[in-house]
Amino acid sequence: MIEIKINYSKKVPAMAVLLTIPLIGALVYFAIYYGGGVGFVCGASAFAMFRLGYEIVSGWHRITINDECVMVHSKYQWTVCFRDVEDFYPITYKGQYLIGIHYKQSHENYRTDDYLDDTRETRMGYELSPGAPYEIPTRGLSIKPQELLKQLNERLNLEKMTGRTE
Repeated sequence: MIEIKINYSKKVPAMAVLLTIPLIGALVYFAIYYGGGVGFVCGASAFAMFRLGYEIVSGWHRITINDECVMVHSKYQWTVCFRDVEDFYPITYKGQYLIGIHYKQSHENYRTDDYLDDTRETRMGYELSPGAPYEIPTRGLSIKPQELLKQLNERLNLEKMTGRTE
């Protein structure tokens, strides 16, 4: 059983730190210059850096692909079994690349393309699991979305050909 773990890109936290440091420096400068707020600014800055570190460590694994399913790790983890899927396809929504999921007609999650298009904005607004269970967000991953789509369809085709994956 081959398991692939796809993480957040290291570029995202690096950019966040690079953007946060000058902002904190400017806040400290203004707090010192105008007086009185140094303690508050330092405390708020420390909290922001701690929160950023926590987000990086706690949410490092984003997607796990094994022989039977895809697990999407967001604030709420959800799973898509290959046996329930007809195909994975690319979608662009508001400049964001997503991987759409067409379920088999016999599956309870099957919906028409028109329904999926009409309800996408609502699903992408879910804070706990954006896109679930019909789209997989790909922003900020360590792998290109096209490569992820290719790997998902390869696993799906292997499942269809053999009835199981090897």
